[in-house]
Amino acid sequence: MSFLRKTLLALAVLPLAGCGLGDLMAFSCQFMGNPDHCYQNAAVQDADPYGCEKVSGKDFVSGGSNPPRDKCYLQIAENTNDYNVCKNIKGGLMSYTQEECVTDIAVNTEDPAGCKRLTGAEFNDCKATLGATITVDKLMRSTPKSTRPRARRARTPTTRTPRPT
Repeated sequence: MSFLRKTLLALAVLPLAGCGLGDLMAFSCQFMGNPDHCYQNAAVQDADPYGCEKVSGKDFVSGGSNPPRDKCYLQIAENTNDYNVCKNIKGGLMSYTQEECVTDIAVNTEDPAGCKRLTGAEFNDCKATLGATITVDKLMRSTPKSTRPRARRARTPTTRTPRPT
Protein backbone atom coordinates (compact mmCIF):
# COMPACT_ATOMS: atom_id res chain seq x y z
CA MET A 1 0.00 0.00 0.00
CA SER A 2 1.17 3.45 -0.75
CA PHE A 3 1.90 5.97 1.99
CA LEU A 4 -1.08 8.10 0.94
CA ARG A 5 -3.48 5.16 1.12
CA LYS A 6 -2.22 4.17 4.59
CA THR A 7 -2.58 7.74 5.81
CA LEU A 8 -6.11 8.04 4.46
CA LEU A 9 -7.03 4.72 6.08
CA ALA A 10 -5.63 5.87 9.43
CA LEU A 11 -7.53 9.16 9.23
CA ALA A 12 -10.74 7.36 8.29
CA VAL A 13 -10.46 5.03 11.27
CA LEU A 14 -9.98 7.78 13.86
CA PRO A 15 -13.70 8.75 14.02
CA LEU A 16 -14.51 5.10 14.74
CA ALA A 17 -12.58 5.12 18.04
CA GLY A 18 -15.74 4.38 20.06
CA CYS A 19 -16.64 1.34 17.97
CA GLY A 20 -15.92 -2.25 18.81
CA LEU A 21 -13.17 -4.33 17.27
CA GLY A 22 -15.61 -5.98 14.89
CA ASP A 23 -16.79 -2.59 13.62
CA LEU A 24 -13.21 -1.50 12.97
CA MET A 25 -12.49 -4.76 11.19
CA ALA A 26 -15.62 -4.45 9.02
CA PHE A 27 -14.66 -0.90 8.08
CA SER A 28 -11.18 -1.94 7.00
CA CYS A 29 -12.53 -4.90 4.98
CA GLN A 30 -13.65 -2.67 2.13
CA PHE A 31 -10.01 -1.87 1.36
CA MET A 32 -9.00 -5.51 0.82
CA GLY A 33 -8.88 -7.40 -2.44
CA ASN A 34 -11.04 -10.28 -1.17
CA PRO A 35 -12.89 -9.02 1.89
CA ASP A 36 -14.96 -12.17 2.58
CA HIS A 37 -12.81 -13.56 5.38
CA CYS A 38 -12.41 -10.12 6.86
CA TYR A 39 -16.19 -9.56 6.97
CA GLN A 40 -16.59 -13.08 8.35
CA ASN A 41 -14.12 -12.42 11.17
CA ALA A 42 -15.70 -9.06 11.98
CA ALA A 43 -19.18 -10.59 12.23
CA VAL A 44 -17.93 -13.46 14.39
CA GLN A 45 -16.00 -11.03 16.62
CA ASP A 46 -19.22 -9.05 17.24
CA ALA A 47 -21.47 -12.15 17.30
CA ASP A 48 -23.48 -10.36 14.61
CA PRO A 49 -25.29 -12.68 12.17
CA TYR A 50 -26.34 -9.66 10.09
CA GLY A 51 -22.66 -8.97 9.43
CA CYS A 52 -22.44 -12.33 7.66
CA GLU A 53 -24.62 -10.91 4.88
CA LYS A 54 -21.62 -8.89 3.69
CA VAL A 55 -19.76 -12.11 2.83
CA SER A 56 -20.28 -12.39 -0.94
CA GLY A 57 -18.73 -15.82 -1.55
CA LYS A 58 -17.87 -14.74 -5.10
CA ASP A 59 -15.42 -17.63 -5.47
CA PHE A 60 -18.28 -20.13 -4.97
CA VAL A 61 -21.01 -18.58 -7.15
CA SER A 62 -20.65 -21.26 -9.83
CA GLY A 63 -21.39 -23.96 -7.23
CA GLY A 64 -24.54 -22.21 -6.06
CA SER A 65 -23.44 -21.99 -2.45
CA ASN A 66 -21.64 -19.60 -0.14
CA PRO A 67 -19.46 -21.61 2.29
CA PRO A 68 -17.75 -18.53 3.80
CA ARG A 69 -21.14 -16.99 4.71
CA ASP A 70 -22.45 -20.31 6.05
CA LYS A 71 -19.26 -20.73 8.09
CA CYS A 72 -19.81 -17.24 9.49
CA TYR A 73 -23.28 -18.24 10.71
CA LEU A 74 -21.96 -21.57 12.00
CA GLN A 75 -19.20 -19.93 14.06
CA ILE A 76 -21.57 -17.36 15.57
CA ALA A 77 -24.11 -20.07 16.42
CA GLU A 78 -21.45 -22.24 18.06
CA ASN A 79 -19.94 -19.30 19.99
CA THR A 80 -23.31 -18.09 21.28
CA ASN A 81 -25.07 -21.50 21.50
CA ASP A 82 -27.96 -19.94 19.56
CA TYR A 83 -29.83 -22.54 17.52
CA ASN A 84 -31.76 -19.80 15.70
CA VAL A 85 -28.61 -18.57 13.94
CA CYS A 86 -28.32 -22.01 12.32
CA LYS A 87 -31.50 -21.23 10.35
CA ASN A 88 -29.54 -18.72 8.26
CA ILE A 89 -27.29 -21.42 6.81
CA LYS A 90 -28.24 -22.18 3.20
CA GLY A 91 -25.90 -25.13 2.63
CA GLY A 92 -24.99 -26.46 -0.78
CA LEU A 93 -21.93 -27.72 -2.54
CA MET A 94 -18.81 -27.59 -0.30
CA SER A 95 -20.73 -25.76 2.41
CA TYR A 96 -22.08 -26.31 5.91
CA THR A 97 -25.60 -27.45 6.82
CA GLN A 98 -28.18 -26.35 9.36
CA GLU A 99 -28.18 -29.89 10.75
CA GLU A 100 -24.41 -29.81 11.26
CA CYS A 101 -24.79 -26.51 13.11
CA VAL A 102 -27.54 -27.81 15.42
CA THR A 103 -25.58 -31.00 16.15
CA ASP A 104 -22.44 -29.02 16.99
CA ILE A 105 -24.30 -26.84 19.49
CA ALA A 106 -26.12 -29.81 21.05
CA VAL A 107 -22.86 -31.70 21.51
CA ASN A 108 -20.89 -28.67 22.75
CA THR A 109 -23.55 -27.80 25.32
CA GLU A 110 -24.47 -31.43 26.05
CA ASP A 111 -28.09 -30.56 25.27
CA PRO A 112 -30.22 -33.58 24.29
CA ALA A 113 -33.13 -31.23 23.50
CA GLY A 114 -31.01 -29.79 20.69
CA CYS A 115 -31.05 -33.13 18.90
CA LYS A 116 -34.86 -33.05 18.97
CA ARG A 117 -34.70 -30.14 16.52
CA LEU A 118 -33.53 -32.66 13.90
CA THR A 119 -35.24 -35.55 12.14
CA GLY A 120 -34.28 -38.82 10.49
CA ALA A 121 -30.64 -39.76 10.11
CA GLU A 122 -29.49 -36.35 11.40
CA PHE A 123 -31.43 -36.90 14.63
CA ASN A 124 -29.90 -40.35 15.08
CA ASP A 125 -26.40 -39.06 14.33
CA CYS A 126 -26.85 -36.23 16.84
CA LYS A 127 -28.04 -38.64 19.55
CA ALA A 128 -25.13 -40.99 18.90
CA THR A 129 -22.55 -38.21 18.93
CA LEU A 130 -24.03 -36.61 22.03
CA GLY A 131 -24.43 -39.95 23.79
CA ALA A 132 -20.74 -40.69 23.32
CA THR A 133 -19.82 -37.53 25.23
CA ILE A 134 -22.00 -38.14 28.29
CA THR A 135 -20.40 -40.23 31.00
CA VAL A 136 -21.70 -41.52 34.31
CA ASP A 137 -19.36 -39.09 36.05
CA LYS A 138 -20.89 -36.13 34.18
CA LEU A 139 -24.38 -37.33 35.00
CA MET A 140 -23.53 -37.64 38.69
CA ARG A 141 -22.04 -34.13 38.74
CA SER A 142 -25.06 -32.63 37.01
CA THR A 143 -27.68 -34.35 39.14
CA PRO A 144 -28.42 -32.75 42.54
CA LYS A 145 -27.82 -35.15 45.43
CA SER A 146 -31.41 -34.77 46.60
CA THR A 147 -32.73 -36.27 43.34
CA ARG A 148 -30.25 -39.13 43.03
CA PRO A 149 -31.66 -42.55 43.73
CA ARG A 150 -30.43 -43.94 47.00
CA ALA A 151 -28.47 -47.13 46.94
CA ARG A 152 -30.38 -50.02 48.37
CA ARG A 153 -28.74 -52.26 50.87
CA ALA A 154 -28.58 -55.82 49.90
CA ARG A 155 -30.61 -57.94 52.22
CA THR A 156 -29.11 -61.07 53.48
CA PRO A 157 -31.48 -63.97 53.67
CA THR A 158 -32.29 -64.90 57.20
CA THR A 159 -32.88 -68.41 58.32
CA ARG A 160 -35.26 -68.99 61.09
CA THR A 161 -34.54 -71.52 63.65
CA PRO A 162 -37.49 -73.59 64.45
CA ARG A 163 -39.12 -72.98 67.79
CA PRO A 164 -39.01 -75.72 70.24
CA THR A 165 -42.38 -77.27 70.76
